[in-house]
Amino acid sequence: MAFNKDFRSNPEFGLFAHRLLEFVCTEYSLDLGEVWTKVSDKTLVQLRKTHRRNQRRADPLSKVKKNRSAYSYFTAHQRKSVVKSNPKATFGDISKLISAKWKKMSDKQKGKYVKLATADKVRYQTECAEVRAAAGLPPVLPPAPRVKKPLTAFFLYQQDVRSKIKTKNPSMKPPQVAKEASRLWKKLTTKQRSKYEKLASADRTRYQLEKAAAEEAAAALAAQSQSGGNNVVAPAAVAAQ
Repeated sequence: MAFNKDFRSNPEFGLFAHRLLEFVCTEYSLDLGEVWTKVSDKTLVQLRKTHRRNQRRADPLSKVKKNRSAYSYFTAHQRKSVVKSNPKATFGDISKLISAKWKKMSDKQKGKYVKLATADKVRYQTECAEVRAAAGLPPVLPPAPRVKKPLTAFFLYQQDVRSKIKTKNPSMKPPQVAKEASRLWKKLTTKQRSKYEKLASADRTRYQLEKAAAEEAAAALAAQSQSGGNNVVAPAAVAAQ
C-alpha cells in the first residue's frame, strides 16, 4: 500500500501521519487499524503537503531571504532594457536573450555582479547566524569560499582537442590521449597558441576577481564576528579547488 511504503521511506512523515490519524480516530470514535488500511493516495498527498508546510514553518531559517547569484543580479539589471528592445518577445524569449548576453560577457565584465552576489552571501550567512542564535541553535561554520584555480593555455588546448584525438584513436587510454595532446601542442606555432593564451589570461582574471571577492567576504565576516559578538562565525581561509 502506498501509505505504508511512504511510512517506510520516511519514518518522520509516517509518524506525523499516524499521530494525525490517531487524533481523528479518537475524536470520532473510529478504529485506528481499519482507518489506517483505508487511507487513499489522495489523502496521503494532502498529508505530505501538510507535513512539509509544518516543517517549513518550524524551521526558523525559512524566514531568511536566500542569497542571490551573480546571474540573478545581472538578469534584474538587464530585463527592463531587453524587454524594451524586444516588445513582442515572450517571457521565455527574454530569458534566452539575457542568457545569451551573459555568456558573451568576459569574466571582468561579470565582476561587479560577482561582487554583489558575494556580498549578498555574506548577508545571508550573517542573518542565518543571528536567527540560529535567537532560536538557541548552535552556530554553524560556513564552508570556506572555494575559488576554482585558473586553467593553463595547454589545459584549454587539451580540452579542445581531446575529443578529436579520441575520435581518430578510439582505442587510446586517457594517459595516451594526454601524451598525444602534448605532442600536438609542442608543434603549434606562436600564433596558433595565442588563442589559448588569451583564454588562459581571461581565466586568470576571473580567478583574481573571485579570489578577491571571497577574501573580502571572509574578512567582512571575521570583522563582524569580532565586533558583533559570538553568534557570527567567520569562514576558514579561502580555499582553491
